[in-house]
Amino acid sequence: MSRRRVEPAVCAALLFLPGLTHVALTGGVSQWRASSELGLLDVAISGVLVTHFAASAWVLRRGKYAGRLALATWSVLLTLAGTELYLRFARPTEAAVAIAPLPPGTRICTAADTMPGISGEIRLSVNRLGLRGPDIGPRDLPRFDVKILCVGGSTTMCQYNTDERSWPWRLQDELAERLGQRVFVGNSGRSGLIARNHGDLIARYDLTHEFDWVIVMCGLNDWGMFLQGEYDASRERSLEALDGRSKFSRDAPYYHRRLRLVQWIDAATTPTGRKLPFGNVVVTDDDGTWFADWRQERKKLLARRTFDELPPRFEEFEAKYREDLLGVIAAARSKGVRLLMVSQPTIYRADLPEAMADLLISTSPPHGAYSHAALEQVSRRANEVMLDVCRREGVDHIDLDRILPKDTSVYFDDCHFNDAGCERIGVVLANFFEPRLR
Repeated sequence: MSRRRVEPAVCAALLFLPGLTHVALTGGVSQWRASSELGLLDVAISGVLVTHFAASAWVLRRGKYAGRLALATWSVLLTLAGTELYLRFARPTEAAVAIAPLPPGTRICTAADTMPGISGEIRLSVNRLGLRGPDIGPRDLPRFDVKILCVGGSTTMCQYNTDERSWPWRLQDELAERLGQRVFVGNSGRSGLIARNHGDLIARYDLTHEFDWVIVMCGLNDWGMFLQGEYDASRERSLEALDGRSKFSRDAPYYHRRLRLVQWIDAATTPTGRKLPFGNVVVTDDDGTWFADWRQERKKLLARRTFDELPPRFEEFEAKYREDLLGVIAAARSKGVRLLMVSQPTIYRADLPEAMADLLISTSPPHGAYSHAALEQVSRRANEVMLDVCRREGVDHIDLDRILPKDTSVYFDDCHFNDAGCERIGVVLANFFEPRLR
């Protein structure tokens, strides 16, 4: 009995349809140019596609083995589809790890002598959840009695505090000791992000709903961007600020954003112990030597022109900042988590001693700089907006800026915390949570 021969046109359709569909979904070459990062996985997928196109064209021209190649192609596709369904429905949280704020890895450096209160080795570790914290994965989360997610910019990230000395880690250890329970505090902080970014992150991180509480510390980058004249542009580029391996970007290929199998492979093949590829996260240098240069630059700008008053149109900034804070609250409520908002602490005060004023790095205007007294007004006004929004919306809040002393027992520059400052913050937050969690 002779085998029935498959028509060449049918074979061609079966062979080329999957690849052409993939090209259409990715947008072709333009999609690659728009993507902020092309990893080995992207190159491998493209290599397989090109090889398959070439093999398909060859067997169709020879008129032999086209049916077998089509059968093999669709067998592989159906197997991958079955695996995708399994990861999506049977193990949804394990597959979701790739959609995270930071790429897993570890960075180790030695602190420069530019940061009072910080010295020695600085270890910055990001776990399989895409969060700075102990090395756990999605399946480990249910084992904890208390789960808290910290969201913010560089003052949350604490990139110059080694892991166990960052304030989220301090809070974790403090609560675990007081409550006698298993506590996990995950740190999703990323330098340079503003309030609108925080709302997007809370809404888009697949594991937000797994946490009991979300802590948001923000404000500094918002008014800092306003002083630099970049605030409106930063708000418009909110989603793009969460790009890179975090897969938050709308420019990322569809398979990174949609397919759990690809996300799982991407996460599983990320080398541990490598230097962290932070994407758009602002990491000027690893050890902090750049602070000395920025302090000198601020002195030069102050000598050129010192601004002592609030910047013009500050009320417009306050209205936009209020709108973005409401977005953060809405995102937390949509995920079913309780929210604690914390005002942004700074060292700014009108009577700041000269030795402490020399630590400041703020250099906002191009032809001058704001005095520390003016910066105190800006910071206080922005914090008052947050506190007012929280009172009106019934959201838990702490005015941390008024609690912490404004000196080098807490800060090593305008707003970043040294190790002792992180310890103080951990205690303040533990005092808030302890009665609520008991």
